[in-house]
Amino acid sequence: MKVVKMFSERPLHTNEEIIHYYPRHVETHSLMLKLREYGLFRDEHQDFKDEMKRLRELRGKVKVWRRKLDQKSE
Repeated sequence: MKVVKMFSERPLHTNEEIIHYYPRHVETHSLMLKLREYGLFRDEHQDFKDEMKRLRELRGKVKVWRRKLDQKSE
C-alpha cells in the first residue's frame, strides 16, 4: 500500500514547502550590504577585511594587478 500512498500524494516538485525550503540567500545578502552602508548592521568579518586592506595601504604593500600583455609592451 506504500505505492498507493505515494501516488495519491502531491508530487514533490509542486509542493510549496519543499520548493521554498531554503531561505533567500541572495536577497538577504543584498539587504545586509545595504544595511551596512546605512550603518544599521555591523559585519565584523567585512570590517576586519577593510581594516587589513587599510593597514596594507599604510605600509605600502598594495598589489597592482597588471596583465602580462601590458607588461610586455612597456
